[in-house]
Amino acid sequence: MAGPINGWRMNKIALLPAWMIPLIQKPKDEKPTEPARPFNPVEYADGGTKYGLKALENIVEKMAAAPKGERNVTLFQSAVRLGALVAGGELRDHVVGAVKHAAAQTGLKEDEINASFKSGYEYGLKHPAKAPETAPRGRQGKGNGKAYTNNQASGETPPVTAKARNNENGQDGNNETASGHFDEDNGVVYWANPGAPRLSRQAMRYCSRKAVKGFDIKIFIRGYELVRIVKMREIKEQKGIYFDPNAYAIMPATKGWLADYLTRNLKFYSFRKYRQEQWVAIAAPELCISTVLSIIDELDVPPLKMIITCPTARRDFSIVHSQGYDKETGLFINSDLNVDKKVFGDLRLEDAQKALQLIAEFLAEFPFQDVPQAERYPGEIGNRNFAVALAAIMTGIIRHLFSGAPLFCFSAPTRSTGKSYLATLIALIITGLHPTLLSWAGNEEENRKRIFSLNRRGVQVLCIDNITGELASEALNINLTEPFVTERILGVSESQTVPTCATWLATGNNLKLKSDLTSRAAYSILDAGVEFPDRRAFKRKNLLAEVLENREVLVNAALIILRAHYLADDKPALPFADRFPDWSAVVRSACVWVGAGDPLGNAGLIDRNDSDKEALCELLLIWYTAFGEEGRTTKEALKQSSELNEFFQGVFGKKEGFAVSAGKWLKNRCGRPANGVKLIQLSIHSGGVAHFAVEKVKQEALA
Repeated sequence: MAGPINGWRMNKIALLPAWMIPLIQKPKDEKPTEPARPFNPVEYADGGTKYGLKALENIVEKMAAAPKGERNVTLFQSAVRLGALVAGGELRDHVVGAVKHAAAQTGLKEDEINASFKSGYEYGLKHPAKAPETAPRGRQGKGNGKAYTNNQASGETPPVTAKARNNENGQDGNNETASGHFDEDNGVVYWANPGAPRLSRQAMRYCSRKAVKGFDIKIFIRGYELVRIVKMREIKEQKGIYFDPNAYAIMPATKGWLADYLTRNLKFYSFRKYRQEQWVAIAAPELCISTVLSIIDELDVPPLKMIITCPTARRDFSIVHSQGYDKETGLFINSDLNVDKKVFGDLRLEDAQKALQLIAEFLAEFPFQDVPQAERYPGEIGNRNFAVALAAIMTGIIRHLFSGAPLFCFSAPTRSTGKSYLATLIALIITGLHPTLLSWAGNEEENRKRIFSLNRRGVQVLCIDNITGELASEALNINLTEPFVTERILGVSESQTVPTCATWLATGNNLKLKSDLTSRAAYSILDAGVEFPDRRAFKRKNLLAEVLENREVLVNAALIILRAHYLADDKPALPFADRFPDWSAVVRSACVWVGAGDPLGNAGLIDRNDSDKEALCELLLIWYTAFGEEGRTTKEALKQSSELNEFFQGVFGKKEGFAVSAGKWLKNRCGRPANGVKLIQLSIHSGGVAHFAVEKVKQEALA
C-alpha cells in the first residue's frame, strides 16, 4: 500500500531491536509442559482383568483429583492398592505408568513421585488382593469374611467377619461396620469413618506400646507437633547454616511419612459392599492420618525434649547412659560411650580436681589470657577465661536441666589464635561432631527464622562463627533465657512451640556485645601475645583427633566434676545471677568450687565494651553538665545545648530532623544507671510532651 493514510505515510517496517529478541524467545532448555489428558482404558486393555482395570481407573481418577497438601498421601495409598492388585494377578506391572502420570499432572516432582510410589508399591506387593468371589448372598467367600487373596493360600489367618464377631458378643452385626473396631492383640484396625477419633487414638497407643516392648520408637511429640528422628542428609551448607552430615535431627512427622508408618505397623481393613459384605485390606486411611495430626494432645505418644549424644544426668544427678529413649527426662540418648564406675561413687573434691586436670591437659595449648592481679576480685582463684571453656563443656552435657544458659564467647585480638578451633573442640567433646555453624545475618528477622528452624531440628551445639562488628539480637536473647520459644512456621499460617535446649557458642576478633546480650554471656579472651599466632609450634599435632579418641574419658571427667559438686557440702557462695539462676547454682558454682575460676568473671569487661552503654554515659555527662538535675523536653534540650545536638547527629547520621527519634532514644534508656547517674522521665506536662532529667543513683542501689 502506498500513499498517505490519515496524514501519515507508510515506510518500511522497522526491524525488531536485538535486545528484545531474548525476551520473547522460549529458553532452549525449557521443556514443554505435558498437557493433561484423561485416563484411557483402551491403552491398558491388555493390562489385567476386568476387575483390575476398573480398579485402576478409579485409582487414577482419585490421584488426578487429589487436592494440594494431600497428593503424597494419595499417591502412597494408590501405590499400595496398585501393588496389591499386581501381586494378586488382577493387573500387570506395566500399568504403574498410568498412576505416575496422573501424579505428575497434579504437580508432584519426579523424586517425590518415585519415593512415595516405591514404598507404597512394595508394601502392596506383600499383601496381594484379588477380585471378590461370587457367592450366594449371606455367605462369605471362602468362609472368612474377606476378599480371597494369596495370603490365605500361604497360611495367613484373615480376620473374622464383623457379623460373626459381633454375633458372638450378642451385638448387632452392623455396629462394627458402622463405627469400626481395633484388635489390640493382633494390631488390626477395622476402619470406619465415624469411629475415626477413637480408632486413631488406639492405633497410636498400640504403636507406642509396641515400641516400648522392644521396637525402636520412631515417633514423638515435641511442643505441639508430632516429630521423628532422622539422620542428616549429606548437606553441609543450607542458607548460611553449616551442618555436620553425620548429625541426627528432629523432623516433623508429615502426612506422607505418617501414612507409611501406620501402614507398616498396623493392618487396616475397610468394610466394602461389592456383591457381598466383606472386609478388604487397605493402606492407612487418609482420615486416620488427618485425625492423628488434629488430636496430638490426646495421643499416647512419648514427649521428646532433645537428642543428646553423650551420657548425661537427671536432676538428682543419677546418670543416664542407656541407648534409646529415657522416659524420665524426655531425652533420646544416641551414644555408645561407657560411664566410668567412679562417676557412680562417693566423689570428693580431690576426685573433681583430678578430673579437672585431665580436661586442662587437652586445653593447655590454648592461650587463655591471664588476669592481672589488680583486676581480680577479692578471693578469686583460677583463670576466668579458661573457666568459660570448662563451663561450656559441662553445660552442653547437662543443658536439658536448665531453663536457660549463657552465650559462651571466645574473643581474641588477632586472627588464627584458636577461637574457632576451641569451639570445635568443645562441640566434639559434647556431641562427637563438629558444631552447627551459623553465619550471622544483618537482618534480625532472618536471624529469628533461622534460630527457630535450628531449635525445631533439636541442634545440640550452635556456633556463631567469626562475628564482625557488634552482636545484638532480641531473638538470641530470648533463646538464651527462655525454656520455650514460639514462632510461625514458614509457608503455613500456624505457630509452633519448641524447647530451647541448644548450647550457644560465639567467636570473633575483639568480639563486642551490645545491649541486653551483655548480661547473657560468659566471655573468654585468648591472646597468644605474638604478631603471627598461626606460626606457633604445638606439642599436639592433631588435637581434634586426640579429643575424639579420648572423648569417653573427657565426658566422664566432666560428669565427675558435676556430680562431686552436687554431693559436696561446701559449695561456694556466689553473687546471684538473675539471668541464669539454675545454671549458676550448678555449672558456675562447680567451676569455682573445683578451682577453675568464675566463667562470669569478665562481666564487667563486657559491660565496659558495650557501645550502647558508652553512648549512654556520654549522653548523661552532656545532659548533667548542661542542665544539672532540671527537666527538659527533647526539643528544648536540643535547642539549648550544641553538644547534645552534635551527639545525636553522630547517633542518627544527619544534621537535623531527628528530634522525634532522639525522644524515642531517650525513652528506651530511661532508668539504666551509668557512672552513678541515670536518665528519668518526668510526668508528662501539658500538651503530652515528655520531660527528661538526670538524677543520681542511690549508693545502696549501686551496691
